[in-house]
Amino acid sequence: MIGIDTNILVRYLFSDDEAQHQLACRTIDALTPVEQGYISLPVLLETIWLLRRTYHVGRESVRQAIAALVRSPQLLIHEADAINEALDLAASADHDLPDVIITVLGRRAGCGTTVTFDKAAARLPGMKLLVAAPESS
Repeated sequence: MIGIDTNILVRYLFSDDEAQHQLACRTIDALTPVEQGYISLPVLLETIWLLRRTYHVGRESVRQAIAALVRSPQLLIHEADAINEALDLAASADHDLPDVIITVLGRRAGCGTTVTFDKAAARLPGMKLLVAAPESS
């Protein structure tokens, strides 16, 4: 098994540098169910954030790309069951996939709630918005 870093995964999914895209594709496409590539949770989250913020890929396209990676027999995705659950939830709601992943992982770890300052994330079941009290003068 070999670990795959974010920059390799992004170049595999996005061909803004053709030489790196080709090399990333050859590397990942050469993997097998016996000799897999490992994608850690930080790599997966970094990839999602880069696709959304740097490459301006839409939520649904990102969700589909991540779903394809999770289904790939030549890749071992860290927390794949939780990622699949988050993908299902993200498909049925208008939430950012990283927020859904955070919520699902928190619940699976035994958290009754996950606190956040992010108003959009707080709309997710299992998330709670923390609101600072106004300062008194």
